[in-house]
Amino acid sequence: PAWASSARLEGLRPNRTLAVRARRVSSAGPGPWSAEVRAATTDARPPDPPAGTGWLRVTAAYTDAFDAVWEPAASDGAAPITLYELQARPARGPAPGPGPGPGSGPAAGPGSDAGSGPASASGAGTGEWRTVCEVPGRNCTAAGLRAGAPYEVRVRAQSPVGWGAFSGPARADTAPAAACGSLVDARTLAQAPEFRANFSACSRSCWAERSCTAACTRREAGLTEGCAWCYAGVASCTKAHCAGPCMFRPGGPACVECSVAHCRADLVECAGLPEERLP
Repeated sequence: PAWASSARLEGLRPNRTLAVRARRVSSAGPGPWSAEVRAATTDARPPDPPAGTGWLRVTAAYTDAFDAVWEPAASDGAAPITLYELQARPARGPAPGPGPGPGSGPAAGPGSDAGSGPASASGAGTGEWRTVCEVPGRNCTAAGLRAGAPYEVRVRAQSPVGWGAFSGPARADTAPAAACGSLVDARTLAQAPEFRANFSACSRSCWAERSCTAACTRREAGLTEGCAWCYAGVASCTKAHCAGPCMFRPGGPACVECSVAHCRADLVECAGLPEERLP
C-alpha cells in the first residue's frame, strides 16, 4: 500500500541475493526509485521436530481423549512454522490402572491434571498412525480414543517450505473407563451453574423418575447416557429420602444437606470420578 514504510516479500527462492529498490506512489503518480540495496534469503528447509524424549506433556486425561502440550520444533528451518500435526496409534504396554473409588485423590480420575508431566517414552506401537490434531499452536485435545488404553504419539511441524520429519515417539494414556469420564462429560460438568440449572429443571419436569430424568438430562445438559443415569439416580434417591425438606424448597439448604447425606456417595461410585469433580 502507498502508506506502508515496510513490507515483507514472500514467494522468493531460498539462498539467493537480491537487489531491492523502492519508490513512493501518490495521487500525483510514482516518484523516483531509491538506490538499490542488497538483501539475501536464507537457505530455508523443513522444520525439525521437537528433540529428546520428554517433548510431550499430557495435561488432562479422559476416558476417550487427552489434552496434550508439546515442546517447540528444535529448529524452524529459517521459515515460520504454520501448523503442527499430532498422530497417535495404540501402544504396547500395560493399560492405566482401575478408576477411582469414593475418596480417591484427584490424580486418579478421568479428566485429572494432577501429577501430569512429560509423557513416558513408548515401545513400538501397533496399527496405523492416525492424525488426531492439526493445529497452529503447540497444544490440542486428542479425541475419539479407547478408554484405559496406552497410546504412542508423534508430532511434526509444517512451514511454507513443507512438512518436517516426525518426532520420536512418546506415550500418552487415556483414563480408565468411568460413567462420567468422557471429554463431553468433563466439559459439561465444568459448567457447573448451567448444568445444575438444567438438571434441576429435568428433575422437576420428570417428578424425579429416573428414566425420564436421565433422558432429559442427556438431552438438555448434554451428558453421555451413562453419566446422565448416574445423576438421575440422585434425583430419585432425593425423592425417596428427602421428600420433607425438598417439597417446598427444592435446592434449599435443608434439601441439599439431606440429598448429600443420602445420595452423594452413590453418585461418586456410579460416576467413577473424585467427588470434587462432580457438581
